[in-house]
Amino acid sequence: MEWGGQVELVEVPVSWTPDDFPQMEFLLNAALPGLSGYDKTLGMWRTDFDYMLDEEPGGDFCITFHPQVIGRGGRMTILQDLIAHMKAADATFRRVADVAADWKAAHPLPGAAR
Repeated sequence: MEWGGQVELVEVPVSWTPDDFPQMEFLLNAALPGLSGYDKTLGMWRTDFDYMLDEEPGGDFCITFHPQVIGRGGRMTILQDLIAHMKAADATFRRVADVAADWKAAHPLPGAAR
């Protein structure tokens, strides 16, 4: 294997934990747990967010919501609870594209055109 040169690509990592699909959907024979209780899911998301605040102040908490998953019934209530929890911690809400653009501006690639 040979590493290539650096490129102007910003990867925003994702994980199954802060994602609504594996927590709330059911797939027969899937390795994902699915259909978790709302309290369990909200607790996981809040705990991950709080950990980020403690360990990486000013960090970015990337969570994935699929409208066809989170946008049903009681699921909207846990989203409202999560947003209220985040607002109480003075979180700001931004688009991933803006986070990536800010990171690129703060960490310019050597020799890259501006």
